[in-house]
Amino acid sequence: MMSDDNASVATVRKNALIFVLSGVETLPGYVCSVLYYLLEKPEYFDTAANEIRAAFASAEDVTVAASQKLPFLKACMREALRVSPPAVGTLPRRIPHGGAVICGQFVPGNATVGIHNWSVTHAGHFYKHPDSFRPERWLGDVEFASDKGEFFHPFGLGPRTCVARQ
Repeated sequence: MMSDDNASVATVRKNALIFVLSGVETLPGYVCSVLYYLLEKPEYFDTAANEIRAAFASAEDVTVAASQKLPFLKACMREALRVSPPAVGTLPRRIPHGGAVICGQFVPGNATVGIHNWSVTHAGHFYKHPDSFRPERWLGDVEFASDKGEFFHPFGLGPRTCVARQ
């Protein structure tokens, strides 16, 4: 019985750490990344600023729903998530008791696995110019047609995706 209690305490501690890191560090880091990349590239800043100014007549017109309709700003935000993912490490997942096949390899049950977002989003075989902030990759630019955008999951994937995503 004692080992079950210890396992429960360990699980609660791990989950508490994930909640704290997700709620405290990710949003400020993400906002800083977007601003950093836009300020680093004046041409991107100007394009985003012009898009915002054209869409809104006054500050009162700015809403979350209306902001979602700004394609260049949205591309900048996605690209900042790709270049500088705010989540540190991996989001661990436990393999079911019977094991599972992942990418053609059998992984035994109860093993903990995860994918490191930064490694995926900076892999040259998935993204062209992986270390460069290039929001046009999300706007259909032919230069980035070979990018593997389907591997972009900054909020996780599956039933335990980040609840703050929406």
